[in-house]
Amino acid sequence: MLRIVFFGIETRILDQLRHCRVDLAGVYLPPAPYWIRKRWPFLSKFPRIVKKFFGTVAAYGYFSDFLEENEIPALISPDVNSKKFKEIFSRLNPDLAIVSNFGQIIGASLLRIPKYGFINMHPSILPKYRGADPLGHILLNADKTSGVTWHQMTTKIDCGDILAQETFPVEHHYRIKDLETKSIALAINMLEPLLEDIEKGQLKPKAPDETDATYYPKLTKREKKQVKAMESGKS
Repeated sequence: MLRIVFFGIETRILDQLRHCRVDLAGVYLPPAPYWIRKRWPFLSKFPRIVKKFFGTVAAYGYFSDFLEENEIPALISPDVNSKKFKEIFSRLNPDLAIVSNFGQIIGASLLRIPKYGFINMHPSILPKYRGADPLGHILLNADKTSGVTWHQMTTKIDCGDILAQETFPVEHHYRIKDLETKSIALAINMLEPLLEDIEKGQLKPKAPDETDATYYPKLTKREKKQVKAMESGKS
C-alpha cells in the first residue's frame, strides 16, 4: 500500500484519494489565518462575500475545515521548502506525493524525498499549455480538444515525464468552469489505475515531445475580459 502525502487544495481529487487503497499520511496545509472562519462561523453562509474580501485565505479556510471534518492529518508550515518541513516530510517516510492545484514552487531536495517522487495533475494535453492557467488560453485559442495529464514533477514547470494522459472534446458552449469540471472528473477516473501501476512497478513514463511544447502564463487583464466576453456570448 502506497504511503502518500497530498499537496494542493483540490478537494475533489483529495476526496477520491481518500477512497483509494492507499495510506494517506498527511496533507500540506498552506499558511493562512484560518481563524477568520473559526472566529466568525456565520461567514460560511455567505461564501461569495468571504471569497470577495478574503480571497485565497477563504479557500484555505474551507480546505482546513475539510481536513478537520475528514480527520486527515494536516502538515502546517509557512514554507514548503524549509529545512523544518523537509524534516517533517522525511519522517513520514512517503512513497509518493500527489499534487493538484498547488501554488508553491517545490524545490529539488523536497522532490527527491518520496520513493516515487512527486506527481502532478495538469489540465491540458502536455507538453501543450504548460503554465499556471491553461484553461482560459484553451478557450481563447478555440481548441477543439483538451485533456488531462498526470506527470512526474521536476524543477521545471510541467516538464516531467508523462505518466497518464487522456483527452476529451471541447464543446462549443464550454466555459472555463466546464473545462475545469470535465478535467477534474477525468483526472479522478485516471487516479486509481495510475496508483496501482506505480505500486506494481508497471508504470511506463513517456518523455514529452518538446517540438509540441507551448507555455502560457496567467491570463492578462485584457485576456480575462476576452474570456468573459466569450462566456457571456454562450449564455
